[in-house]
Amino acid sequence: MNHGDITARGGALKALGRAKLQRIKAQSSVNLTIEALAAKLDKEKDLYVDTTSEQLLHKCEMGARSGGPNSAPAAAAPSMSMDDIPIFATGLTKEEVFSLSSKPGALKKILLDFDGHTTTNSKWNIKGQPPIISPPWDTDGNPDSFSETELGQLKAIWSIVAEDYAPFDVDVTLKDPGDAALLGIGVRVVIGGDSPGGVGMGGTAWVGSFGTNNPAFVYPYRFYSSVKGTGEAASHEAGHTLGLLHDDSMPDGNNWAPIMASSRQFNLTMWSKGEYVGASNKQDDFDVMGQFLDLLPQQYGRSTATATPLSSASSIAGVISNQGQIEFFSFKANAGDISITAMGAGTITVDSAVYNIGDLDIELSLYDPAGNLLQTVNPPGIADGLGAKISANLPAAGTYFVSVKGVGAGEPSMYGYSNYGSRGRYVLSVGDPRMPTGDPVDCVGGWDCTKCNTRCGGGSRTCTFRVVDPGQEGGLPCRFSSGFVKAVQCNMQGCPARSMRLINLKLDKQKLSGGRVRCRAAAVIKTAAGEALQGVNIIGRWSGDQAMAAAGDVSSVTSKVGIALFNSRPVNGHTCTFTMASAARDGYTLAQTQVQMTKTMSW
Repeated sequence: MNHGDITARGGALKALGRAKLQRIKAQSSVNLTIEALAAKLDKEKDLYVDTTSEQLLHKCEMGARSGGPNSAPAAAAPSMSMDDIPIFATGLTKEEVFSLSSKPGALKKILLDFDGHTTTNSKWNIKGQPPIISPPWDTDGNPDSFSETELGQLKAIWSIVAEDYAPFDVDVTLKDPGDAALLGIGVRVVIGGDSPGGVGMGGTAWVGSFGTNNPAFVYPYRFYSSVKGTGEAASHEAGHTLGLLHDDSMPDGNNWAPIMASSRQFNLTMWSKGEYVGASNKQDDFDVMGQFLDLLPQQYGRSTATATPLSSASSIAGVISNQGQIEFFSFKANAGDISITAMGAGTITVDSAVYNIGDLDIELSLYDPAGNLLQTVNPPGIADGLGAKISANLPAAGTYFVSVKGVGAGEPSMYGYSNYGSRGRYVLSVGDPRMPTGDPVDCVGGWDCTKCNTRCGGGSRTCTFRVVDPGQEGGLPCRFSSGFVKAVQCNMQGCPARSMRLINLKLDKQKLSGGRVRCRAAAVIKTAAGEALQGVNIIGRWSGDQAMAAAGDVSSVTSKVGIALFNSRPVNGHTCTFTMASAARDGYTLAQTQVQMTKTMSW
């Protein structure tokens, strides 16, 4: 049902009714009130309702160009200086680019699919629709291979999306594990070609579809194959799959825009909760996406008393993942001049316009050995990036402290932004040639490491070296090249030798004749190392009405991709609940999990 249908029937409340809107809201993982959801449907021309599955669908213009035949060749990509992306290495091979991962150890995945894809057995293929064949990314007229320039474009697009999702425990990757492996834990964002029929869509996605076999689509032709436009669209469409709806657009010339608005022409983009003037969508983006993704915990000290000591290399990488988070560090220095720098994700240049990759606007503060504030720096401009630098003269030798936090700029009532969306990666560097301990700092850089599995598993974590500043003339070269990867052993204690855990439990329903419904459950089991586990015997139980309750316990065994499927008896009710009672496989122990063992669905 499109906007015209809804309008012709007197608006969403009248056309759909409160009961159906409630089911649509639940199926799409949208946390708005029924009245707010109805208002969105009444207002937005690119928000649709599939009345069969009772799920929302966004067909997004996002300022995309209109017209032109669907088969028109891709426009040449705007110029982009890869030198303006200081944190990310260049010159990678195809194999290396298609192995890019922002957090390799994370269980949840956002897959950016650039090499073409055929979509089958999904909601996109209902009503006899044939397979959807999406072409690969192509800016040079040769779709059969990726040039060095195109590989650089893919890496830049990946960096934009990776920074938007940096506060979450999710891996933004180009490494394709296959559709089955993404079920329950990820989403495929297919990037290539033009919108079907040349209708002017920049992208499209089912709302709340993360973890299902329904990919999102981005059509780079509609953005003139722009790196900036495609990256913003990929983050935007992935946001729809996590339950987000559209935000109101900012006026041209503003310095920032919400990711869920039309944002490709703005210098800075952030997640939002509708604080700015004129915002009608009050969704709390981080809260909504939290239904599917966990925010990263704070990694470093919370005060001068618990400050994390900097090593002799005096450079460290971190992530601001929560609003108001402040991370403290300590360092030893002699009296004299000192330079302290905190850099975010850098910038890219597209057609002479500079755009920020990251979302974190940094405030940097220096404290004396007694914890008294000496200096705070928060540069007002964002055109040259969002980092901060302190130059100070220390009065005496001792242990000093420095803090990093995300801040806002201007007033939301005047199209400014608060610290709500100011989150992301940073690299902190303290440069003092007279530091009393450690080796000299050859370059500004640091290790960006994935988390160890804190529940069970041990194993190793991946650390990637990020170069921010290659150093001054006459200085020593960097010890490692930007992008250098090493494995670091995790020292885990008290875990079973082999353990497994429930990664996701998802419910959906199938409509049958006579108004009956069959509920379906999918349980995803993986090892502590994150590998799919086959052969796990799961005992479950349906409840919700007499027909289901009478069915008693049901059992299923996980497939080679770690998924066990359960079907309820046909029912005439409006609620079904599935509980995973037990999971067993010889030699494995079911470990503690954050996923609820019971899920309920109402319609």
